[in-house]
Amino acid sequence: MSARGWKTHAWLLGLAAATIVLHLPWLVPGGPWARRPEALVLGQDEGMALYDSLRILRGEVMYRDFFQFHGPVFYYLHAALFFVVGPSFTAARVLFVLTTTTSTVLLAAMVARHAGRVAGVAAGLVHACLLVALWPFAYPHWYAETFALGGLFLITRERSGARGDVAGGALLGLSILTTQSTGLPALLAAAAAAAGPGLAARDLRRSLARPARILLGAVAGVAPLLVYLAAQGALGLLYYDMFRWPFENYHFENEGFYGFQTPEAIAAHRKLLGEPWATLGTLALRENLLLPFFALAGAAAAIPVAVWKIVRRQEDDWAPIVTAAACLGGVSTLFLAPVRADFHHIAYGGPFGLLALSLAARRPRLRPAVLATLCLAAALAVVTYAHKTAFTWSASRAKGSFRAEAEKLAGYAAIARAVPPDGTIVVGPMAGFYYFFLRDAAVPITHIPSTQDKFLTDEQWRWCAERIAALGPGAILLPPKPWRELVARRPDLRDRYRPQGELLVRSP
Repeated sequence: MSARGWKTHAWLLGLAAATIVLHLPWLVPGGPWARRPEALVLGQDEGMALYDSLRILRGEVMYRDFFQFHGPVFYYLHAALFFVVGPSFTAARVLFVLTTTTSTVLLAAMVARHAGRVAGVAAGLVHACLLVALWPFAYPHWYAETFALGGLFLITRERSGARGDVAGGALLGLSILTTQSTGLPALLAAAAAAAGPGLAARDLRRSLARPARILLGAVAGVAPLLVYLAAQGALGLLYYDMFRWPFENYHFENEGFYGFQTPEAIAAHRKLLGEPWATLGTLALRENLLLPFFALAGAAAAIPVAVWKIVRRQEDDWAPIVTAAACLGGVSTLFLAPVRADFHHIAYGGPFGLLALSLAARRPRLRPAVLATLCLAAALAVVTYAHKTAFTWSASRAKGSFRAEAEKLAGYAAIARAVPPDGTIVVGPMAGFYYFFLRDAAVPITHIPSTQDKFLTDEQWRWCAERIAALGPGAILLPPKPWRELVARRPDLRDRYRPQGELLVRSP
């Protein structure tokens, strides 16, 4: 890169460095948490995801040997990471910080295209200090977000060309095979909008060429992994786990954008934080809840203007329309109900709201309002993040390593005493941590739910019960409800295990 290039991109490098420094507290247990005023706790979903990555490293094939409704990219990426450095939560968190930093920079660069560098920095800070802070765990959605933003960055940059379209499509394809709810609608919306120039010129070949390149790139990006899974007999199971199962079984009561978790989170802020911090913290949560609506407002403001300029031949720039379409796709699942609209899932789609809002700045009359909105949002995010970092510092530093924190979980020591090191176990809540640090799982479903009646199908309950009966794990730590579900499929399990404190221990 030339000296001029370094100078041009210095602000992005500075933003990347600042993001890494801000996220360093998450490389050890604890740290700030936007959702709650307390120090960050161990995350059940993170433990599950990283243990399933460890299963792959130990020879299991995803979908064929164990159930998982996410895509395979995150899991095989972390299996490769563990192959290089060994099983390590810290290594996974390092990769997480690098990934979210990349997303921050990509978002800032794209916002700056439409609203200037100040707006780009503001959007990046909202992402780093609020969105990531709502779910600061190594988890597939952050990787899907990075792939989606990277793909959109390449497709919409000036003079993208065929290579940019194919490369961008490949990244969007990887986003789909990370979490289907992010990459798939963004890819389809971007590809459809990319047909616009050809349709406007009434050139059928041109209208098909660019979407074809994007979709071809998506196929090429995921083909190696799909070929591998097909060779392992897991491709059909991937389709079931990723697409059929979520629509048939992943049901949550629709409580709206202000329903799920919001009252509890606000009450916790008011109970534990003094003013003005309680108010600022809850305002930051509500700021996050507004971001999907920013996508709608930004697209509504930008698309008519872009179309009008194209019709009047004042310019021939379709990038804003492609960007707006992809942003609408990125938040669509929140409105169409396949994805629960809680703090975390809204945060995953938050970058699309910030990016779409920046498109409105292309209208000169709206530019000051867009800039002011982004700067105020960034100020609120930074102030609350800084306060929570300071507020949780002592509690975070009092925590031990990730293993030491896992050893504090209920029943951990009892399992260690009851089951030999080479034995297997079955655990319900927080299962991934027991399996990652203590003993391997005997069941093909890492997380056995304790409260959701229809989360698992009858076939999956039977699958787990048969594996337990065949392998005879040394100990079982489950709430009453899932244990009843298992015994209903294999009544003989009741006679094979005897209560021993909080555990069910295999009878001699």
